[in-house]
Amino acid sequence: MPLRAPAALSARLTALVGLVLPAAARAEFFQNTFGLNNPATVITFDSPTFPRFTFITNQYAGQGVSFTPHIIYDPQLAELPNITGHRLGSFNADGAINPYSIHFTEPQTHFAMALATNTGTTSFTALLNGVVVESATAPSSTLISNNFYGFANVLFDQIEVFTMPSGGFNGSLIDNFQLGVVPGPGAAGLLAALGLAHGRRRRPARAG
Repeated sequence: MPLRAPAALSARLTALVGLVLPAAARAEFFQNTFGLNNPATVITFDSPTFPRFTFITNQYAGQGVSFTPHIIYDPQLAELPNITGHRLGSFNADGAINPYSIHFTEPQTHFAMALATNTGTTSFTALLNGVVVESATAPSSTLISNNFYGFANVLFDQIEVFTMPSGGFNGSLIDNFQLGVVPGPGAAGLLAALGLAHGRRRRPARAG
């Protein structure tokens, strides 16, 4: 659905930062071969590195992300489309962690990641302060090249991933995280506008 700042808020933003929400900016889930056009941050998990099978939680918090406990470093090394070098996995010797969550140090408006699973579907749910703001389900496998999945133009601080293979093991491999887009002037005002518009949109109507 479109994210539209109320008229009064748009006028205020214009006066303060010379920026309003673009009319064409729409909250969306996407699946493609490359992720974001101009990401502000890319996390490849190639630095820092860890021994195989290390549990990963907050080791990449300095780059903006942390994880549900028991995500594993380099659980499987086979090269797959867009899963290259070091990567993380939602499985260990005891089985799969499913669903699992990616937490962001700061709220995001854009995010993409490469993901590979056994053939089936995977659901992605974006949340802000524990409240669902967008969700989608898409095909996933170890073979497809359009295996970047993400959200754009919606404010969130967590993404939950749930893998649903058509048969067999339900773990996943994840790699090449892309956070945000390169900001222009007034980016802080835009983020504030998105947050305020989100809060106002979800305020329940008064009875009576």
